[in-house]
Amino acid sequence: MKKIVIFLLALFVIAGCNNNRVSENAVEEKEALLEADNSTTTTSSNEVFIDYATEEVLAKFDSYSEILIDGSEDIVFWSEGTINNFKFIEIGYEVEGSDFSYFQEEILYFINTLSLENPVVIQTIISEGIPNRGISYTDENGEERYFHIAWSGVDDSLSLEEFENAPPAELSSSSGSANSDTSENDSSNDGVAMNEEEFFEETKNYLLYGQEGLSYAESLNWTEEFLEQVDINEVYQKYLAAGGIADDVKSFAEYLTLNAPINSNWEALIKSAV
Repeated sequence: MKKIVIFLLALFVIAGCNNNRVSENAVEEKEALLEADNSTTTTSSNEVFIDYATEEVLAKFDSYSEILIDGSEDIVFWSEGTINNFKFIEIGYEVEGSDFSYFQEEILYFINTLSLENPVVIQTIISEGIPNRGISYTDENGEERYFHIAWSGVDDSLSLEEFENAPPAELSSSSGSANSDTSENDSSNDGVAMNEEEFFEETKNYLLYGQEGLSYAESLNWTEEFLEQVDINEVYQKYLAAGGIADDVKSFAEYLTLNAPINSNWEALIKSAV
């Protein structure tokens, strides 16, 4: 009789252990499912990706739109979800003390939706220094989000860095009236041809003092520190080789702003100037 009781007790103990194991396994499986669900919900598909538009990258898409803005760098944008109100924008910046702020200057391209099925390749100029291009779009909460394109000098990669769009009020000129007559400068220079040294000086004056009638967004923003770092003659020769008009101060100033090489210490130069 004792053997029977002991046997029954053993069965109850084993059954209880098995039930505990089943219960533990069920909890673990449920937790695993919850973790999987959480990982799915926290990884948003509504994210914009950026890369160089190489043949290897473009091979993943069935089709894409091609847009020429300027320059010769082909950049592709896409999303695994659906992005609404996608804009390719020009970026401006402002410095207050040691703080940088970026803002949208101009919309260069707009598309209603961006997705994996509807990517876009944009040919443009990407700055290796101060960010000059970016994107914006409306997220799932209806908020407008802004990103500037960042270039890495380490591996030549591109990334999107989010910023708060903070357009400044129009800046009144604080540089005084020095050389203000250069605001009326044109390619004729009163019919007298300038030598290159005079032309470069006129260009510098135009960039620093000759844009008083323009808003901040319209003007070409330079500092003396930046101009001192640029080999203007080298850029001027490239400007002429590209078909630029000699002695056209405004045209060359625009070309210089877009094409001048920027030193790696550009941020420190700007902060030292304010």
